[in-house]
Amino acid sequence: MKKDKDKDKDKAPLRDRLLNYLGALGVKRLVVQYSGSGDSGQTDDINAEPEKCDLLMDELFEDTDRSLKSIIDEFAWEAIENHEGGFYNNEGGYGEIIFDVKERTITMEHNNYVQETIYSEYDM
Repeated sequence: MKKDKDKDKDKAPLRDRLLNYLGALGVKRLVVQYSGSGDSGQTDDINAEPEKCDLLMDELFEDTDRSLKSIIDEFAWEAIENHEGGFYNNEGGYGEIIFDVKERTITMEHNNYVQETIYSEYDM
């Protein structure tokens, strides 16, 4: 597992606020799934555990006029760009960003799609 906390230093205050807010809502774990290829990428899904907490994603985040879902989506894309920027180019890739609220950790698990070519040459 690569650790590069320096890339996320400026996100620490928002990271802590998100974990605190999710904990106050009763969220134990939150998973952001993303994917991309051919020069575009997107968040595919955001799932909270327990499942009933999924309904809270439209709640306004703290004292902002933005939904919790939009704040999480923006946080996730900034993290992806910091660690795997441009992953969506060419063959692309996919992954998950996992918020473990109890352990107060956020982990990104990323996979790149790779096209492989095997060359052979024969004299006939």
